[in-house]
Amino acid sequence: MRRNWFIIPLLAVLVLFGTACEVQGQSFTQWAITASASSEYGSGDWSAKQMLGQPDFYPNYGDSPLAWASADRNNGLQWVELGFAEAVYVDSVEIYETFNPGAIVKIELLDTIGGSHLIWEGTGGPAGSTARVFSAKNGIAAVPCNGVRITLDTDSVSGLNEIDAVS
Repeated sequence: MRRNWFIIPLLAVLVLFGTACEVQGQSFTQWAITASASSEYGSGDWSAKQMLGQPDFYPNYGDSPLAWASADRNNGLQWVELGFAEAVYVDSVEIYETFNPGAIVKIELLDTIGGSHLIWEGTGGPAGSTARVFSAKNGIAAVPCNGVRITLDTDSVSGLNEIDAVS
């Protein structure tokens, strides 16, 4: 009887490789750690920094200083840009809208070398009178990204359009 001494190490390598691949394929949620905006309603309350971290007002609906709002209501195109700790292959972007939702018209992922990748574009319009999580799947960008740029058409939804957090 001949022994196949190489089978046991080969199986061990395959098991370890399979485990490593499984871990890399798991998803996790990142919250924004940096934020800037084309305009802000305030320098503390309603500023871009209110979008950092996990939601602190959602699922509530209403005008809140804990969310970002542009400097003026019905102020044309406005944008927010958020940065994340790790560059990852993004599955989706979730935007926590807490007041006058529906003004989002474009979502772009930002890669580590300054490129942008459009993953969603549409027309703004009123989306009800409750808070919502607007989610856009990424089926386009196949490079690691560590930022997102969200464009709103503030004329498409009357009043201040507020965002609490982005993941």
